[in-house]
Amino acid sequence: MASETFSLRYAHIMEQYQFIEEFLERLYAAISDKPYVKGLQDVDKAPLPTIIKAIHKLEKEQNITVFTIDECEELSQVILRRNFWSHECFTKLTFAKNGALKKPEDRLQMEQDIRQAEEWREKIFQKQLNY
Repeated sequence: MASETFSLRYAHIMEQYQFIEEFLERLYAAISDKPYVKGLQDVDKAPLPTIIKAIHKLEKEQNITVFTIDECEELSQVILRRNFWSHECFTKLTFAKNGALKKPEDRLQMEQDIRQAEEWREKIFQKQLNY
């Protein structure tokens, strides 16, 4: 993976994570009993775990299921990977002199994370359409 390719793939994965965050905020606003804009303001700039906890609280209060137990576990893994790419990848991964990822397993993990983030972006987008 050349440096330019890594940079483009990194930008793509971060875009997916940003959409996941945005769609979770919108999902919260849609299921809250507040006006939509007020619901958005409640979670604006909140960390992902806080938004997810707020959604779980609304699920219990309203006796609805937004995320299954399995989805919650997988979403937790997505958040861990998002945190890695946001805060740790440049210090934890090994890069070649040209700036590309050096280890094949790191390139593979990146591609797996991208696919998972793309799937979750779509999944959350679809869920918000249901409310």
